[in-house]
Amino acid sequence: MKEEISTRIKELRKKNGFSQNYVAKRLFISQAAYSLIENSQNGIGAEHILKLSKLYMVTTDYLLKGDKQLIKMSSENGFIPPHKS
Repeated sequence: MKEEISTRIKELRKKNGFSQNYVAKRLFISQAAYSLIENSQNGIGAEHILKLSKLYMVTTDYLLKGDKQLIKMSSENGFIPPHKS
């Protein structure tokens, strides 16, 4: 599982044209520490998963499990009642 997460975050970084150093700074870690995460030599904590989720605008489920098929909660699809004024 660690390898799959590492692969997803590496692919997202490259797709977005970010350097390891850029992402590491957003996570408040060194580039070397981030490199170890991307290469499956270190695990990744929940706080970093949340920050990466925001950085790449993907769900934590996608980062952790690769899930892309999620239901969006909105009043348009009936999962949230419409707002009444």
